[in-house]
Amino acid sequence: MKLESDRMHNLNLSAAEFAKEIKVVMEERRMRTDDDPQSLLYENLMANAYQEHPYHHPVIGWMNDLEVLTVKDAQDWYTRWYAPNNATLVIAGDVKAADVFALAQRYYGSIPKVVQQQRRDFIEPKQIGIKRLVVKAPAELPQLVMSYHTPTVKDPAQDWKPYALEILAGVLDGK
Repeated sequence: MKLESDRMHNLNLSAAEFAKEIKVVMEERRMRTDDDPQSLLYENLMANAYQEHPYHHPVIGWMNDLEVLTVKDAQDWYTRWYAPNNATLVIAGDVKAADVFALAQRYYGSIPKVVQQQRRDFIEPKQIGIKRLVVKAPAELPQLVMSYHTPTVKDPAQDWKPYALEILAGVLDGK
């Protein structure tokens, strides 16, 4: 906890260190997405399936965004999001809750909260037709991927369709 609370509150990011690290992230993106046909297909699928929702954007980011990202952008992001009131602490093992709470208070209690903007409820526009996408990449086998927008759970007591779809998916894929 001491290490993580220090990381949460005391970032020391120099322009030189950022320049090295952003190159590492760009190389990771090349290896895991750009040079992997299945990952490239999935990334394109998500970008086309979602227009408004954050799922539209890959977790690692688009290469053109990484290429223009600055150390100030990273510092601003850190200042905006890294705070105990925007974090989840996960503890596993044989521990006593009171001890964990005491440690959390000790290491995170003095870190100031950050004011979080209210998160948007992303509502996808109604899809008005079939979307098709062909991704050409060197691969051993062709692959077909289909996806559908499905209902979400907003009221667990009333929204039964998402659960029915989970059961159907289990029946259809044999798991």
